[in-house]
Amino acid sequence: MKKLLSIVLAALVLLPVSCCKKDTLRVMSFNIRLGVVDDGENSWDNRKSAIPAMLDTVRPDIVGMQEVYPFQ
Repeated sequence: MKKLLSIVLAALVLLPVSCCKKDTLRVMSFNIRLGVVDDGENSWDNRKSAIPAMLDTVRPDIVGMQEVYPFQ
């Protein structure tokens, strides 16, 4: 919980600095899906390498994620 709070506080501090350099704020909501179920070709082991690439492509300023476990 402390780690999450630290991340949120850091984002609040850094957000005004990053927003001053451009005209837009890119916000993204992402349902990362359960990583604890065996759902065949959609299992976490098959999807996990695509997440950093997708974030690098979209390059959001803020990301909200659902269904995320600590190991993800």
